[in-house]
Amino acid sequence: MATYYSQAEIIEGPTKKYNCHAYAWHVSEGGNQVWLNRPDESLYWSDGSYIEVPEELGVKVSYFGDHSAVRLNSSTYISKWGAYPLVKHAPNYVPYGYMNPNKFYIRIPQLSGSSILSNVAQFHIEYFPIGCTVNWTVSNNCVQITSGQGTETVTLQRNYDGWVTLTATISYNGTIIKTLNKEIMVVGTPDFCMGIYPVSADGEWGYWRSDLSGNTIEVDFIDASAYSNYIVDLYRLNNDFSLGTRVGHWTTSSIDNMTFGYYPQGWYSLEVVGVNDCGTSNPVGTEIECVDGSWGMPRMFSFTYSQDSQMLTVTLNPVLTSSRKQSSDGCEIQLWNENSMLRKYKMTDEKLQIPMSGMKGGLYIIRAITDDGKSQQQKLMKK
Repeated sequence: MATYYSQAEIIEGPTKKYNCHAYAWHVSEGGNQVWLNRPDESLYWSDGSYIEVPEELGVKVSYFGDHSAVRLNSSTYISKWGAYPLVKHAPNYVPYGYMNPNKFYIRIPQLSGSSILSNVAQFHIEYFPIGCTVNWTVSNNCVQITSGQGTETVTLQRNYDGWVTLTATISYNGTIIKTLNKEIMVVGTPDFCMGIYPVSADGEWGYWRSDLSGNTIEVDFIDASAYSNYIVDLYRLNNDFSLGTRVGHWTTSSIDNMTFGYYPQGWYSLEVVGVNDCGTSNPVGTEIECVDGSWGMPRMFSFTYSQDSQMLTVTLNPVLTSSRKQSSDGCEIQLWNENSMLRKYKMTDEKLQIPMSGMKGGLYIIRAITDDGKSQQQKLMKK
C-alpha cells in the first residue's frame, strides 16, 4: 500500500475479521467486527434506519463498485479496503474496482419527547443532520411554541386541553429532507368519571353480576386514555356504610375489566385514581356488593322507553330502597345529554313517566340520586 497508495493514511492494520461494508455501517457505530457482503449493507437503508441525502450532508457512502465508506468531510473518508488496512483517504483515492462514490446516507432523524403535555415540555430531534434547517409548527392553539424555533430542540407550553400535532420540517438549501410528526395529548392533572354497567342480571331487580367463577366487574371510564396508570383500592364498608378496612390495592395500566378474588359477603367501596405525567386525579368510585362470592351492584332503578310514544318510564327498586332505608320521596331523577342536565324530578311514586317527544336523537343519561347522596346512572340511546 505504501507504494501504490502513498497518500492514504493507515489507521489500523490488515485483518480478515471485518470488511468495508461492516466498518461503514456496523463497526463504526459501535458494533462488533463481522464480515458483511454486498448487497446485505442495503438493509441499513431499506429498513428505514437511513435515508439518502445530498453529498454535502452524507455520513455513510455507497460506491458504484463493491465498497462503503464513512464520510468525515468533503475531502476525507475512512474505509476498510477488503482484508487490507483501515485507511483515511480522499473520496476517489481508492482501489480501481471500488470506482467512485455513488449514494450518500444519514441516520433518519427522529422526534423525541413525551406524548402527554401537562404544562411545559421540550421536544428534540435525534440525529439532526448538520447543515440543515428546521421549522417547527403546531396544528392548533392547544399549545404555543415558546422557544427553540429553528433549532433541534423546541419548547411547547400548554394553553388548553386537547390533541395537537407537532411537526418538524427539516430542509437543506430549500429542499425538504424529512418531515417529522408527533401526536400529543394536552392535558392537565387527570380528571375522569366512571360507571358500572351490568354483565348479567339476576331477575328483574337482582344484582349487576359478573361471571361467578371469574368475579369480573366491567367498568366504563370516560376519557381514560389520558392516563398511563391506575391505582385501584377496595375497602370493606362498615355496617353504617362508612369506609372501613382496605382489603385490596392494585396498580394497573388497564381498567376496562377488573378481576377480583373471593371476598366475604358484604358491601365494599371501589376507588380508582388516574396517574399520568401531569399528576394524579381525584379518586372516583362506587359501592358494590359481594353476594356468595360474586361481585355486582344493585340497580337503584330500571327504565323502559317507547319509541312510538317517546315516553320514558323510570321505576325505582323497592328492595334496594328498603334495604338501604331510603324512601322514594328522597330520590331525585335527572335526565342528561352528553354535556348538561336537561330535566330533574323528585320521585313521589314508584314510577315516573318522562315525555321525550321533540327531543333530539342521541345518547341520554338517566341518573338517580338518593337523599344521602348515593347516585347511579344508566344510558338511553334515543333514535
